[in-house]
Amino acid sequence: MCDVGETLYDKDAVYVEMGQNVRKLDLSSGEKDILVGEGVGIVNQLVKAAAPIDEACKASTVKLFAASSGIKGSADVFEGVRSDALGTETEPNPRIRRKVVFSDVESESDSGLRWKEHMADKAEQAFLQPRPPDLMGAVYNTNHTSAINSLDESEPEDDDFFSKERHEKVGDQEIAVTEDSSKIRETGLHWDEEDVQKLLRNKFVTGEWGSEDAEKLLMEDEESDADGDFEDLEIASCRFFAHLSVSFLVILVFLAEHKAEESPRDVVQQSDRLRYEEKVLKKAEFDRMYDNKDNDGLFQEMKESFAKQARINESEFENEAAEQRIQYEGFRPGLYLRIVVENVPSEFCQHLDLSYPIIIGGLLSNEENIGFVHVRIKKHRWFPRILKNNDPLIISLGWRRFQTAMQYSMQDHNMRNRLLKYTPKHMHCRATFYGPLVTPNTGFLGVQTVDRTPGFRIAATGVVLEQDACFKVVKKLKLTGVPHKVFTNTAFIKDMFTSDLEVSKFIGASIRTVSGIRGTIKKTLSAPLGSFRATFEDKIKLSDIVFLRAWYPVEPLRYYNPVTSLLQADKGSWTGMKTVGQLRFERNLKARCKADSHYKLIKREPVQFSKLTIPKSLQAELPYKSKPKLLIKKSEKTVRKQKAKKKIFKIMSKEEKQINVLLQQLNTIKNLKLTTKLKKKRKFFASLRATELMPPAEEADQRRAKELEKDEAKALKRQKAWKKQINRKRSKREGVARRKSASAS
Repeated sequence: MCDVGETLYDKDAVYVEMGQNVRKLDLSSGEKDILVGEGVGIVNQLVKAAAPIDEACKASTVKLFAASSGIKGSADVFEGVRSDALGTETEPNPRIRRKVVFSDVESESDSGLRWKEHMADKAEQAFLQPRPPDLMGAVYNTNHTSAINSLDESEPEDDDFFSKERHEKVGDQEIAVTEDSSKIRETGLHWDEEDVQKLLRNKFVTGEWGSEDAEKLLMEDEESDADGDFEDLEIASCRFFAHLSVSFLVILVFLAEHKAEESPRDVVQQSDRLRYEEKVLKKAEFDRMYDNKDNDGLFQEMKESFAKQARINESEFENEAAEQRIQYEGFRPGLYLRIVVENVPSEFCQHLDLSYPIIIGGLLSNEENIGFVHVRIKKHRWFPRILKNNDPLIISLGWRRFQTAMQYSMQDHNMRNRLLKYTPKHMHCRATFYGPLVTPNTGFLGVQTVDRTPGFRIAATGVVLEQDACFKVVKKLKLTGVPHKVFTNTAFIKDMFTSDLEVSKFIGASIRTVSGIRGTIKKTLSAPLGSFRATFEDKIKLSDIVFLRAWYPVEPLRYYNPVTSLLQADKGSWTGMKTVGQLRFERNLKARCKADSHYKLIKREPVQFSKLTIPKSLQAELPYKSKPKLLIKKSEKTVRKQKAKKKIFKIMSKEEKQINVLLQQLNTIKNLKLTTKLKKKRKFFASLRATELMPPAEEADQRRAKELEKDEAKALKRQKAWKKQINRKRSKREGVARRKSASAS
């Protein structure tokens, strides 16, 4: 079994699903059949049947010949035949195999003649039973059909009982007398004639479309668009050409099926009529779905009820007096009233100017309170200056004009509202001010002054976001400190806080050096006050600066000053609180500057590099070119003495040379004697130590000998100094004598 769409195929039959609701076509009401396929046509035939299928089969007749009358079937024709007496099994081949069924009561006398009963009825039933066709013989065997064809040709045309389809014989092959679908069929129309061409001329693009012309349809679409009905032109064009192709196919199908039975004009008229009926049905369905939609809504019903009640009230109080009618209805729109306003300042009446119109309005109950309002604001693109934080700004919001101090902020990605010193130039920011509470999404504008100064005065525009007294705005605070002790990953920081209580509040906070090393505050220290211990990722230096980034909450100013310009004689002379810049300009004052912000002269100390030390072993291996050639720095006195010695050139005479040589010889002899004495003493004392026989007196002698050595060394120094003085005096005398001789000569 196979199911395709709404059609179910079985080996015995084909089932078409009709759905739950089947509506019969009523020809009398004007419904016509539309050209459909073969399957849909069969289903429509079944739907239009007046009686069920079983009753129709009972009332149906069969004609054996064309001229004979119909024969009705009856249910009692084969009642005498017992189908279970002889069971038959049908096989695909034409043979019938009989199976004998034995009864319970055996009769030997009648068993031999029972099969002859109803012989004629059985033969008629076997003859009328449909046999499966022999496809192999019908396709490939051509000899057995020659006799049948000759008999068919001799039989009269009226006797078409079980007549075989006629075939034409071309040579040895037989061809069925049917229409060839591969060839073009003649429609009975001559397309060369002008009358026939006119029938299809308007079905093409070059023809005259009349009401369905593309230009007219576009004009109608433009008019409908102007009224508010919009349609996609691409979809409309696709529908237009699809409709054109369908209508053209309908005409061709009519021409092919009806051929010459109907005139071409009738065919075209019938196709136009079918298309018109189809359009009418679609339009009715469209109107049913989309028209009169507003009348079904609750809003329309309420409007109608209000209008009806207004008409009833008007008709009811039409004859009443005006005062009595006002008592019942109240003041209707359009009436002139006289209003008495209480608690008005006297200046308003004294300085009343009729050129200023007075508009009277009302406030809601929640708009009479004053609190903090959070808004979104933007500097006007035509205003020349940006706005500063906490500067006064005159705001026109709803029915009120007042001056307040705006606190500007920007919301970060983590929903933190960061304080701004100035408003951005070309983007929105948040603002908080103290003023009357209004509903969200209420627009406002702000000006700095109300006097008639030239230039564009609207400073900012914005919209109210919310009314929240707990709205927090924070300001960035940076604390700096200096390390006074540094370890591997730990350091002691000072000068960041002033007390231990402040340090305890920030325990666990992250800190950072200027070089980028991150750390954490761990614990307070006893001294100095406000110092703490911190850990870092790496070892820091004493010269590093450690800073802590924190956020400090800032509260907006509670300033609200209504604009009372209508209470003055000159409406434009009202001035509220002035900005700090305006006050400095009027008083010729400069902005305050902190002492730490001044530029100071930077004094840089000379850098002292450490001495380069090279080991002696390495210096010995180095070549002379790479060896350090650093001289020891000498004092100024030694340098002067060396220079003086270089300038004096001493020339000795023979006697002086002999004396100098004699003195050197005596000194060498003396030095040798002293050295020999010292060697002897050392050997003697060494032998005594070895034998441990040194008496205490000898120890005293040993000390005395050391003292003598010292005295002798001092005497040698004195002798050297004395000799130097003698030689210096001698050289001076010789120099004086040489200068005198030189001057005399």
